[in-house]
Amino acid sequence: IETVIRASHAISRELEIQSLLSRTLEILVENAGAERGFIIGVDRGGELETRAVLDSGESEIVNRDFCEEVVRFVMRTNDSVILANAVNDPRFARAEYVLRQRPVSLLAMPIRHGSTTYGVLYLENNLAPDVFTPNRVELLEVLLSQTAISVENALLFKRHREAEERHRESETKYRTLLESLPQRVFYKDRDSRYVSCSENFAEDLGISPDEIVGKSDFDFFPNDLAEKYRGDDREVMESGMIREYEELYLREGEERFAQTVKSPVRDSRGEVVGVLGTFWDITERKLGDEEKARLEEQL
Repeated sequence: IETVIRASHAISRELEIQSLLSRTLEILVENAGAERGFIIGVDRGGELETRAVLDSGESEIVNRDFCEEVVRFVMRTNDSVILANAVNDPRFARAEYVLRQRPVSLLAMPIRHGSTTYGVLYLENNLAPDVFTPNRVELLEVLLSQTAISVENALLFKRHREAEERHRESETKYRTLLESLPQRVFYKDRDSRYVSCSENFAEDLGISPDEIVGKSDFDFFPNDLAEKYRGDDREVMESGMIREYEELYLREGEERFAQTVKSPVRDSRGEVVGVLGTFWDITERKLGDEEKARLEEQL
């Protein structure tokens, strides 16, 4: 029991898939009394693929010198193969590897959790027959069950890390695109609290983009202006429609005019979860229009 607990703990600690397979194979070879061992899977083309190797204590051997017929049998049937003396077994005695290498004790077991098979453990001991006794096989079954669970966890961890990396890359591209725009851009949640914004908008407010997270318009603008912005947000989210506004805006304390477009943001189910806003300064145009109108009145 102590051996199982210690080995299971060592296996379950590994989250990197290759480190997990290498460490697992060391433990399995040691506890089974094997001379050499492999963890074998199948690549996308259906070919056998050696994922970890241990031979007389030397790891990282790149050959795949094992009995393929035995491994494919286990993969096909999900049954274990335990041979006291491989050359005497009628199923595999004529296999090319057996004829050439004349292995003695041979074991192959599926690494399986639930309905998913992650690979095959393949062990040999060519010094003595009948090395893989029932007690050792029982221990291997327990350890392989833990191995399969750990492989599943490691694969989930790997996929999660890859998804995070893709997200970071996507976010970097989005941020690069965002910062290349002359317009100010912001994103608010359902409560009209800021989730993110462009660098130029943050500069207008005298803060960094990170500092805007969780804040509302009441933190930056007079109450009447903040109420107006919040009302516009509510109109966009409730209607689910894009709206365009011509409105006042404060930049570094100076009153300006802005053309603002607000769009509803939806989640994967189509539910509105916030507002995306884009606006640009139209002060010069606005003042020009007012001056033109004034001159026309005088004429």
